[in-house]
Amino acid sequence: MTLLPVGAPISASRPLVSIIWYGKNRVQSVEKEIGRVFQQRYVNWQLVVEDGGSTDGTLGWFRRQAESDARIDVASQETSLPGEALLRALRRCKGAYIAICPANAGLTPDALEFAVQTLEEAPDMGAVACRGLLVDADGDAAPVQFDLAMALFTPLRIAAHGGIIRRSALIESGLMRDDWRKGCVELDLWCRLAMDHEIVVADRTIVDGKAARNTVNSASDADRLVDDHLSYVESLFDKNNFFGDAGDPALQYECMANQLGILREELRGVGARAVDRRRRELADKVAHLLSYDGRTQRSLERWHRMWRMPIPLEGLPAIALMLFLAWHWQSLCRSLVRIGFRARSRKLGDREISQLPALFADLYATQAERYNAHGQVATAIHNWRIAESLGDAMQDSMAVQAELKRPGATEASLVKVHKRWVARHVTEMAPIEPCSLPQWDGRRKIRVGYHCAFMHLDTIQYMMARVFQAHDRDRFEIYGYSPFPLPPDIAQCFDVVRDTSTTTEDPERVMFHKTAMKSHAAFRRMVCADGIDVLVELTGFSPGHRFPAMALRCAPVQVSFLNHTASSQVPNVDYILADEICLPASGGYEAFYSEEIYRLPGCFFCFDYRGSNYPPIAEPPSLSKGYVTFGCFGFGGKLNFQLVQLWAELLRRVPSSRLHIQNVQIVNERSRRFWAERFRSLGVDPERLTLANGVDRQALLKVYADIDISLDTWPYCGGNSIAEALWHGVPVITLKDDRFASRYGASLLAAAGCADLVADSPEQYVAIAKRLAGDPARLTQLRHRLRDMSIEYGLGDSVGFARRLEDAYADMLSRVGNQRLGRRGSIGLSGAYS
Repeated sequence: MTLLPVGAPISASRPLVSIIWYGKNRVQSVEKEIGRVFQQRYVNWQLVVEDGGSTDGTLGWFRRQAESDARIDVASQETSLPGEALLRALRRCKGAYIAICPANAGLTPDALEFAVQTLEEAPDMGAVACRGLLVDADGDAAPVQFDLAMALFTPLRIAAHGGIIRRSALIESGLMRDDWRKGCVELDLWCRLAMDHEIVVADRTIVDGKAARNTVNSASDADRLVDDHLSYVESLFDKNNFFGDAGDPALQYECMANQLGILREELRGVGARAVDRRRRELADKVAHLLSYDGRTQRSLERWHRMWRMPIPLEGLPAIALMLFLAWHWQSLCRSLVRIGFRARSRKLGDREISQLPALFADLYATQAERYNAHGQVATAIHNWRIAESLGDAMQDSMAVQAELKRPGATEASLVKVHKRWVARHVTEMAPIEPCSLPQWDGRRKIRVGYHCAFMHLDTIQYMMARVFQAHDRDRFEIYGYSPFPLPPDIAQCFDVVRDTSTTTEDPERVMFHKTAMKSHAAFRRMVCADGIDVLVELTGFSPGHRFPAMALRCAPVQVSFLNHTASSQVPNVDYILADEICLPASGGYEAFYSEEIYRLPGCFFCFDYRGSNYPPIAEPPSLSKGYVTFGCFGFGGKLNFQLVQLWAELLRRVPSSRLHIQNVQIVNERSRRFWAERFRSLGVDPERLTLANGVDRQALLKVYADIDISLDTWPYCGGNSIAEALWHGVPVITLKDDRFASRYGASLLAAAGCADLVADSPEQYVAIAKRLAGDPARLTQLRHRLRDMSIEYGLGDSVGFARRLEDAYADMLSRVGNQRLGRRGSIGLSGAYS
């Protein structure tokens, strides 16, 4: 057999790529496979050979090549499971990137060059997923992009050679841990990457030819593969893993059934017995679940989806089907005609495969929430975009709200996102002008209606409740609209409280999670009947908002405020409240807002904690501990990788410091490990981190005694997390950027007399925090002054803020009838920070 030519030596000037060859007894094809490696235009590679104990001369062939080329590293250990050999090879890799040589095929000549260029240009990405990472039953590249749903729940299987991996990302995902199942390493490998990292999807192949699939030769090995795949799926639904809080056993069974279908094709005769045994057990579980599950629509969707997949559940017992029919008889009769169960085939066609994402839209919505909780915003938004086929306006709103958290988003890009939502979900607009509604005559009381889907929560209690209460009742009547019952201390702040919920039998209801709300048309009728002059939507694009109703024109003046720091682009929303720091008049922001920007004097937010149950101020903990503790209690979706990089730099610059992160998204062991590994990859020992789950409010307030300096999030600032920290004597560092969502933290700090803690660049953010960490005298002084400063400078002045709102509302109303409402440029009242 001819020796291959000697390659170029390994160079330190270019990233090293490790190429894995793993397998056993492939002497007939090995020269073809490795020949393509030597033809790579990118020559700085290492070939990691993991021979499984070949007896046909394959091992000897590799050893001869290694004698003449230092880039080839050969090892051999007897194994019958291909995944075991792959895992050993992965752990031996030294390169910055990892490629896998396909069996009986080769890498395209530009594969490594393409991968290095792509991953160098996207340093935050964990891998490149190319066409061919997902293949069908015949090994042909599937016409859909790789993602977690397609890998776990469809008949497509992973062909690991179809992608390139960043080695540091794989280490972060647990390459060296002992929690791998040797029977499903390829699936586990790419699922780990998909769960922990963002992945570049490339619409090109890096494999020349159709690769052969790995095989097993014994029934015992087939049993091991089946058992490992099913136990792996069970682990994903464990309370400490990705789908742990799904609360949906049918989803787990569906995933398990799908993996059995894939294994049936891969193992063919040798594994038939292993698959059939587990198939019967699983079929009984699925049938039992469907027979008693009272959620008719979801049960039918599950049944429909599983029926369309070529999975081995033909043995569903007839008695279970009869029970299911009896339980859901009326709905089923209607649905059978609509769905039209189809005969299943072994292989799905390209058209059917291309329709799979829409079939799993509900799963993509679930995945989006998981990714969003960990700050993987781009991946979350991608999943929400696929879930749009559900047609759920509230679900789609979550993607809009998430866009505010995405690094790289701009006011211009946000306009496109909001317009897209409006085009999909605002189907009607008011055919009347606002002046056609009952007009304020300048003498009677102004009726202001506040709507909020979370009016009953702490955010409103400490941010707006005292403002509602402080409104001048000689001039104003205040209405509150909420789909949830309000606690007495909030309800008593309104003159009138309206319940906007309805029953699940209401055919026009709008669903907010599990709560049925009045339709938008019914909500409009309610507001109009109340004669509201100014309607203020506080919800933003969080679920439960009433923007579609506002497009129908509920009141002469309609205002977007509080929970959405961008233009809604919704027709008939007249104003958005801001201030000069958030949206400076000289910044040209009007070009990106469909509403008029109404700039309040001072800060456009108010946080008033007086009268609440809060602990006394404690001394800075660094005085007794000997090191500074930074902290952040912000929502997990705000903690993106770029922000973690910034915090890691700060921790490196203040070597003895610690970081305390606490939120309700750190729910389990996987969440804590996710954040710990992120910091470890950036050179920060996880021992310097405290990663804590969310707790009740009183318990959380006590934690401020352990924090010296609070770190604001970027590019979506904190609100309550800033103001509450200040109230407990903890100074906050914020990074001011160029859009509303990343500027209002600066406004809050200015309103508390802490404008010097506002950074204009990441470097300044680190410098301010480092300087403050090294100044115990100032930390002590701020500890005892910040609470008073919040009142003195205006952040906690509910009465003053209520007066500014009232003047704004009266001014807005005075313009109705004088000129048509719409975007006419910014307006506002004069004033500045005191």
